[in-house]
Amino acid sequence: MKLSVIVPCYNVAPYLERGLRSLSNQTLRDFEIICIDDASKDETLEILRVWEKRDLRIRVLTNKKNMGVAASRNRGIANANGEYIGFMDPDDYVDNDFFERLVNTADSHKSQAACGQLCVIEVTGKKHKDPYRSVTELQKTLHNFKYHYTAIYRRDFIKTHNILYPKLSINEDSVFETMVKCAMTTNLPLVRGTYYYYCRRLESLNADFWPENKIRESIIGIEMIIDIYNNTRVNMRDYICGAYGYFNYLRDVTLIKNTKTKLFVAENMCRIFKKMKYKQKLGTENTPLYKALLNDDPNGVIDVINAQKWYSRTYKLFGFIKFLTVAFTRTRRDIRIFGILIYRMNLT
Repeated sequence: MKLSVIVPCYNVAPYLERGLRSLSNQTLRDFEIICIDDASKDETLEILRVWEKRDLRIRVLTNKKNMGVAASRNRGIANANGEYIGFMDPDDYVDNDFFERLVNTADSHKSQAACGQLCVIEVTGKKHKDPYRSVTELQKTLHNFKYHYTAIYRRDFIKTHNILYPKLSINEDSVFETMVKCAMTTNLPLVRGTYYYYCRRLESLNADFWPENKIRESIIGIEMIIDIYNNTRVNMRDYICGAYGYFNYLRDVTLIKNTKTKLFVAENMCRIFKKMKYKQKLGTENTPLYKALLNDDPNGVIDVINAQKWYSRTYKLFGFIKFLTVAFTRTRRDIRIFGILIYRMNLT
């Protein structure tokens, strides 16, 4: 069997038919679809049972109690039989040739993974396609890759390196991606022109962006990512792009309304920053934020970030080569490598 597609399901009855139809219509035939119902309270399981009878490639596993998306994906990995493993969330969908083209590309390149392209569909219906224009652009650094669900992975690669999702409700996918990046020894080929459609849902959006009950887990996840980079032999460019890219997410401390929670995040920013490498290569020693972080001054961190409605910073290699530009507002994030836009997220 060439592929196992893992689909964690929890209370997704209104969207499930579209997702399963997308998988059932794949041009790749030699694959299985492993759906894990995470103790749903709506009609999710009933819909899965109907499809299980309709399409013999579908296997339904059930959790006796709600375990979370990470545990469901890990259970899918443990039960997978395919040469490759892929993931799809049940409220998303993919092009009909998506998995066939990824499998064929991974086979022909003898790579440990292969990825397709991403299209984000907003609640309004507006579509945003990812900015990668070529395989070369993506491969300038493997650590540009940020979408675990647009890729397939060799199952023996995942098993050999014991790559699993951590028990977190946020950032678990980013930790998984980082483990993959730091373990890979082959190139990551990009398959152009076939898309994974990530559909935003109104109930999944948060006006403040940082739900306060998930702040602690978000910090844990980002620190796990930085620890992985610290314990892996990656070059400076990949470290800066990966570790500092994720660290900068903590700048959204300004969106937290609770003063105590805001201070908690700033304290953790100072603590985590101390363990990070290549600080002297960033060319930011004289900036107020750098000084506040290094001096373990969380209140100073908050003051600096609050004063910056728009954050833009260009990092230089060896003090003169413009390498990484990170620009954040309250509504958008841009990351550019050598001037090329490689990542954009709209927060509105």
